[in-house]
Amino acid sequence: MTSIDLEATRQQLASWSVETKTSESGFVVPGPAGDLEVGVESVDVPTIDGHRYVQVVRIEQTLPQLQSWATPETVGSINKLASSTALVSGRAGLPPALVAKIPILLGDDDAAANLYPFLVAVAAYAAKGWAYYLLPGSPSIHEFLLTGVVPDLKFFGIHEAAPVGVAPELEVGRQWAVGRGFATTAGENWLNTEFPWDEGAISSSVTSDRATSLVEISTSERHPVLGQGLTVRLRLPVALPPEGQAIVADELNHWERDHVDMVPSLGAWAPDPQVSSVAFRAFFATAFSPQVYVRNMVWWMAGRAWRAKRWLVAAGVATERRLADG
Repeated sequence: MTSIDLEATRQQLASWSVETKTSESGFVVPGPAGDLEVGVESVDVPTIDGHRYVQVVRIEQTLPQLQSWATPETVGSINKLASSTALVSGRAGLPPALVAKIPILLGDDDAAANLYPFLVAVAAYAAKGWAYYLLPGSPSIHEFLLTGVVPDLKFFGIHEAAPVGVAPELEVGRQWAVGRGFATTAGENWLNTEFPWDEGAISSSVTSDRATSLVEISTSERHPVLGQGLTVRLRLPVALPPEGQAIVADELNHWERDHVDMVPSLGAWAPDPQVSSVAFRAFFATAFSPQVYVRNMVWWMAGRAWRAKRWLVAAGVATERRLADG
């Protein structure tokens, strides 16, 4: 049976000087915000594209200390800085939390053994770091949002350098996308791929009356706080009023946390005022980006766009379009 190797995750965290302790469902990471939980749940859930999930790995750092101010608007501002976790607001008696999730498909043994243990470690490390910088009295992310002054990130252990080994991965991602018929453009340090949103859509430059979603992957776009690394952004062709963007983004983050039939959730939905919509954002710092596979990111964003459309239509935020070819 396909199963993740969480011991490999703990070994990776130990190599970054992160302490872990065994728990009933996996392990916890002690920290100044309380224990961060990494747990594995066995499931048997069919996907909308004909596969089956057999495990779900959840990474969660609850933050009751943020309850008084973690509104969708504030949460949305912080999630614009997302790395590999999402901050969700508190609701239904649950406190705000930093969350990430990786559902594991039956038969995906190679990823369960070699890719997901590393990505779980990255998400746990990121959640531990962001929790520290969000706590009252810590070097504040809020101050950065207000003033643009970047806090000292020694807690993260981020080292400024150019990403190594990512360019070949961009080419692998380009080949994967082109091989599946997605309109794709690429350069030395970037990759853009469009996914059909409306039936018959190919590219916004070819079928202007039929919308596409867009994933942008770049190694040259600097994170405003964390610096150099690999940036991933999924943009949707759904116009939202400014006052609705943070609410929709927060709802999408709760939806990704709570539902099993999802692609790996390593990042966050946030307002995207540049295009009057919402976007899913992820960032992997230089130390991590060589082991983040661009092909997987493109594949997951395609699945995320498809699922997000279904949710937005069901929620009445977007309308279903069905246009005949020609």
